[in-house]
Amino acid sequence: MKKLLFVDHAAHKLTRSSNFFIEILSTRFDVEVFYIEPEREYPSDLIETAKNFDLIVVWQMDYLASIFTIIGIPTVVIPMFDGSELMPDLHWIFGRKASYLNFSLALHHRVRMTGGTSMALRYFRPPVEESRRAEFDGPINAFLWIRRPDHGITLRLVEAFLGGQCDRIHIHHAPDRAEDAGPEHIVPSRDDYQLTVTRWGEDPAAYRNALAECNVFIAPRLTEGIGMAFLEAMARGMLVLAHDRPTHSEYIANWLNGILFSSHTVSTIPFDREQVEEIADMAYLTVVDGHRQWLENIPSMLDFIENTPRPDAVGSFDIDRYARSLFSAYYGGIEYYRHFLTSAASSVLAQLGVSVKGTFDQEANLRPALATIAPGGGELPPMLWNARMDLLSLPDHVAKGKLVVADPVAWITGKSVDLHMNFGIKNPLYRRMNVALRLPAKMKTQTLVVSCNDALVGVFQLSEGNAEISAELPVFQNDLTRTFCLQTTELAKENGIEGLVSLGIERIEFE
Repeated sequence: MKKLLFVDHAAHKLTRSSNFFIEILSTRFDVEVFYIEPEREYPSDLIETAKNFDLIVVWQMDYLASIFTIIGIPTVVIPMFDGSELMPDLHWIFGRKASYLNFSLALHHRVRMTGGTSMALRYFRPPVEESRRAEFDGPINAFLWIRRPDHGITLRLVEAFLGGQCDRIHIHHAPDRAEDAGPEHIVPSRDDYQLTVTRWGEDPAAYRNALAECNVFIAPRLTEGIGMAFLEAMARGMLVLAHDRPTHSEYIANWLNGILFSSHTVSTIPFDREQVEEIADMAYLTVVDGHRQWLENIPSMLDFIENTPRPDAVGSFDIDRYARSLFSAYYGGIEYYRHFLTSAASSVLAQLGVSVKGTFDQEANLRPALATIAPGGGELPPMLWNARMDLLSLPDHVAKGKLVVADPVAWITGKSVDLHMNFGIKNPLYRRMNVALRLPAKMKTQTLVVSCNDALVGVFQLSEGNAEISAELPVFQNDLTRTFCLQTTELAKENGIEGLVSLGIERIEFE
């Protein structure tokens, strides 16, 4: 039995939304789960742990795919539409050596269009027994889980949709974010229906007991990864109302087995009881047939995982630094992550043996950020080694201006110098620069302005003698090439140096 490492988000220890899949994997593999907590630092034991397994399955955290393929472990990735909808093409191209299982057709096609291997899946929960199906010959009771009110799926929206057609609206008040837990989200604006409320923790069975008393379900988010909540409602034969985006729109045919709405266009949904019951019947039958197909497809899905090709390991690659940089960039936000991928693409993809040719938008994949283009479109500037520049290396990094080396410093002749460098993929995410400086002997004060790729780093007031400055680098820049401009205001004569100088540099270090 092969050993399989299941890499998952730590939040799922509470929600248990991935447990059904872990149980399936356990029928064929020896499974161990590795939880990642994004709020904490990068898990330093991730790579060494992974090396002890025959297979890796990554649940939802698809940005990690290239880490495991670089070290040569067969990897299967299960992305979620709600988390990966906005990812750029390079996100999928970096993970192309992995295989993908997609519960969203939209992501299935996205992976394939960017050159990846994907198997499309449709998950369905077991349908309830006929005797436990929702009934429509009595009151209309709606169930709303207040999960992400910032998405616009709120009590006010449901009141607008259902108008005076509802006898009761039940709210399960259990938001994903603590800041949404306030009572303002459960205050009705009408008085023509009954309002009831449950929360997590009061009674483990409260959620499903309340659900069993309702016949209309409003999907709680604009998009879903799989959509366990609305699929459970369909399995109960309820009428499901959901926002018209995946995965809702991939399971629901509008007004056939559910109703798709736009949260931006609010109007009353007319309830014809006979039509509503027919739609709910079709939802139940969709699950009956879908669950049967899901069970039939499990063996082929496990075969797909077991037979995932082993990628060639990349030699002479600082995988730990790359993984840390990738982790930091991803959780720095989409723009930061996009810049990281663009900057790293030429180096990483070449070592992975991955080409963007033939992908859906190969020109977009290759298009670098402006600051990534080497000056004049020529060769890249010198590589930064050991995270520092000193007397031996500083002159090689001069792009504009002049340095004169006179141990123990390199003097800036004139008022400015531009230093350019190639950070390289092994260290693209330095956040701070530290500079050791010296003023000319007869200079009392100096003003130094430092910029990086035309973005201001800081303005520093220096006093006579030696000086040390430390500054955060602009967080939005993680390009492979950087140009630092050191601009001063004063000039002075220094013994043994021809012409006027402004400042002496002993060393520049990055961390």
